[in-house]
Amino acid sequence: MAIVLMGNQAVYAAHVRNEKLIDSNDQNIMLALLLDTSNSMDGLIDQAKSQLWKIVNELASARCHDGSRPKIRIALYEYGNDGLPSSEGYIRHVSPLTDDLDLILKGCFSLKTYGGNEFCGQVIKTSLHHWHGLLHGLI
Repeated sequence: MAIVLMGNQAVYAAHVRNEKLIDSNDQNIMLALLLDTSNSMDGLIDQAKSQLWKIVNELASARCHDGSRPKIRIALYEYGNDGLPSSEGYIRHVSPLTDDLDLILKGCFSLKTYGGNEFCGQVIKTSLHHWHGLLHGLI
């Protein structure tokens, strides 16, 4: 399990894939949840999902210094599972950046383990590549 988190300093008004432009004056939190679904997570996957969801809930209740709520967008990836395409590095982009927490919750809790190996570095690289336009200057 890994988490990639970017705050407002990483927001760059760019159009990435089919995602909306982000107003760089708003307070933003972008979070990529990267969940290992290889067999090494057997017996731990539900606990990992619960811990990830606790983090999401903490962020959802966060306040900015001026009392406003930041705009939270989350992406979800799974990796290390033999059911995923080897051509993609055994990684699946379950959900692009979205503010729909119900969609992320549904995707997260639908994930199951299935063989494979852990490719944490590969999924971090892939998630950052997807965000390249948004993270301009930080990569």
